[in-house]
This record gives sequence, structure tokens and C-alpha cells, in this order.
Amino acid sequence: MSTHSKAPSQKGAFCFLNVFKCSLNFDTTLIPAIFGVNPTNKVQKKIDFRFVYNRKGKLNADGKALLQIEAYLNGQRKYFSTGIFLKPEEWNQSRSEVTGKPDRIAVNNDIGKLKQQLIDSEYELSREVQNYTLDDLKTRFEKPLFTSFIEFGLSQLNAQKNLSPATIQKQIRHINKLKEFAGKDVKFSDLKYSFVEKFMNYLFGEKKDVNTVHDYFKRIGKFANMAIKHGYLKENHFEEIRPTTVKRIRQIITDKEWMAIENLKFTTKEKHLERTRDLFLIQCYTGLRFSDASVLNRTHIYETTDGMELRMKSKKEGKDIKLPLHYVFPVKGRKFSKPEQLIKKYWRKDDLPFFIPDMYRDIKDQKSTEKDIHANLQVTNRQLKDIQAKAKVKTLLTNHVGRHFFASFLLDRIPITIIQELLQHSKIETTMIYAHVSNDRIKKNLKGIKNWHIL
Repeated sequence: MSTHSKAPSQKGAFCFLNVFKCSLNFDTTLIPAIFGVNPTNKVQKKIDFRFVYNRKGKLNADGKALLQIEAYLNGQRKYFSTGIFLKPEEWNQSRSEVTGKPDRIAVNNDIGKLKQQLIDSEYELSREVQNYTLDDLKTRFEKPLFTSFIEFGLSQLNAQKNLSPATIQKQIRHINKLKEFAGKDVKFSDLKYSFVEKFMNYLFGEKKDVNTVHDYFKRIGKFANMAIKHGYLKENHFEEIRPTTVKRIRQIITDKEWMAIENLKFTTKEKHLERTRDLFLIQCYTGLRFSDASVLNRTHIYETTDGMELRMKSKKEGKDIKLPLHYVFPVKGRKFSKPEQLIKKYWRKDDLPFFIPDMYRDIKDQKSTEKDIHANLQVTNRQLKDIQAKAKVKTLLTNHVGRHFFASFLLDRIPITIIQELLQHSKIETTMIYAHVSNDRIKKNLKGIKNWHIL
């Protein structure tokens, strides 16, 4: 075989170029580009792991010493505790294993798993960091290792202690919706652009509107950002694909529709609809969210010299609600206001909710409370459609509509800052949404102007 067919060795290449550069003043920075050689590029060394028993050479009062795992890299050492203390005769140094203990097999399995976790941590580091250190290993090892985006999201959610139970349950539903779409656990490696795009189409396929899909992507995207900070993800496609919201117009029933709902008569077989109608009306009278109105019970009602007063803490915002019911929707010639009449109608001596007494599967099980509220919200909204048809109301009835009616009804009667407080809104901008009022109310206010002349 001809010698010209052989590729030059790296050593030969450098000898040749040393002569060549001297004669032609050759730029040596071109050497790596020509021959693919980079003599300055250091190869990352792997960490050596070994078990070390009684490193300090001292036994405790029980005659035992700690077993550790030593990590060695570039002349540096770092030690990781196994949490296991052994007597000298229980450790075989030459074989690096526990001996002479009845549970030695289980203990050896445990320390073997711990060592493997350190090796796995180094492997993860090698994929993300070019020149890692033992401190990097320690940081990586001491934080939970996740491969599942679902498990990571739930762990991050569990760590957020300032969230209300309602918010936590909503975010859990959003995370589980992603799992439902995949039909399996969702790994970090699954979160490619095409996967996230298909998830968006899946939500639209369930007839969810664009704002709801936006909300899903916004909430799940927060966990994706957390995963990026923890080194599990490099890109957040949820933010990249998230659809733009559209401005919603609040559904508000007219005064005429409200009266039609109030005046409905129900048969004995429709008692469940009557209770749902009254739950809707209590929201119209008080502005309570469904999560609060549905759990309203006698512990939230206080008798004052003027009449009943509602006092409770909002489930969503955690803010105190204080509303003198006697002054809300009073009835001419009657002792009790409309909300007071409903409270008296469903008054109970126990602490079960007035309007949905079978709300809880187990009233002592607070963890199931939010699940029960959500389940009853769906049932109630379906029943409201029957009530809508029965009352021949055009506006689509949902539990939110009752709260909207309360806000819009008061809008031209009391200062908006008071409405903000009654609705527990943190920002006045949220309350200003209700400034969109119905045409009937606009006509009513225009007709009420006595003098159109300029003074």
C-alpha cells in the first residue's frame, strides 16, 4: 500500500507545521481548523467514588463509626454520608461491603443505591456542564432528581405554602389535564414543540375557549420555567405557543330576567332546581363566589341589632368578608331583606351548608372539600341551564353570572371602591370590568337625567 494513502499522525502533523510556519510565518491558530486538533482542550475527568469507613478514626459511645462515600476529582475530595453506623467488625474494607450483620443484604442494597444515585447525578451533570466540580455534584445530588414533569410540577406546587386550596386544586387539574392528553406520565424529554402544540389542539378540541387554553398554558408554563431554573429543561414551549387572550364581555342578566328567575314556581319533583335557583339568588344578593356561597352555613351568620350580618373568609383570596345582609335588597313592608329570607328558609342547626347540605363526602376531610366544591359547581351549572329554560331567560346562566349581577346592579348606586371591597378585588381594574353594563341600564340612567341644559 502506498504511504501517500495514510493520513498524517497528529505528532507528524505538528512537526511538519513547525517547519512550515517558520519558513512562511504561518498562523498557528489555523492548525486546529486544518487537522481537528486542539491541544488546549481539556477532557473532563470522571469522579471516582469509594466507600470510606470511620474516616475520623474514632468510634462513638456505641462502638460504631459512620460509613461515607468519598468523591474524588482533580485532587479534591468531598464526602457524602450514608447515615449508617457500623462496628469495625461489620465492615469489610477489601470487599467494600457490610458483613456480620443479620440485615447485611438490605444494608448493602441501600448503600449501593446511594452510590448509584451519585453516579447518576454525575451523569446528569456531564450532559449540562462542560467542566463540573464536586460542589456542582453536591448541589445536584442534594436536590430531588426528577425525570417526570408531572411529578416535578406537583412537588413545586406542594412547596408553595402561600397558595389557597382552590388555587392548588385548579393547578393540579391543569397538570393532570396534560397527563390525560398524553395518556401516560409526561417526561421532560416529551415537552418538545410538536407535543405542546398537539396539547393546545387537544384543549381546543374539547371546545375550550381561547382564554381558557391561555390559562392552561400560563399555569403549566410556570412549572416549565421552574424546570428550566432547576436544569431539567432548556426551553419553555408553553410560553412560545400560548394563545393570545381575547377581551371577555361579562354576561349580565337584565332586571327583567332577574325578576323572572326570582318568581319561578317549582313542583315537588323540582325541589333540587329550587335549591339551585336560591343558591344563584344568594350570589345575586351578596356577590359571593360559588366557592363561598356553596359552603355558607350558620357559623357565618351573626345576629346584630340591625339584623343578620354575613362574616366569613373568602376561599379564593383568603380575605375577610363582612356584609350587613339587612341593608342588602330590603323588601318594602317586610322585616327581612331578600338574602335574610333565603337564609331563614334554609336555616340548619348543624354546621352543614345551607344550599348544598351534602356538599362534603366527609366534612372532617378538608382535603376533599375543594374537590367537592368543583364537582358541585359542574352539577349546579348544568341545573342552571334547566332554570334558564324554565324562566325563558336569554342570558346563559352560570354561577359567575350571579356575582356579575350583584356588581353591575350596584355600579350606578354606590362608589366603585366600595364594590371593589365587597367583591374582594385586589385591583380596582378588575372591578372596572363591570363598568360594561347592559343596554337596559344605560337607557334607565339616561332617562333619569332631569336637566340636559348647559348651565
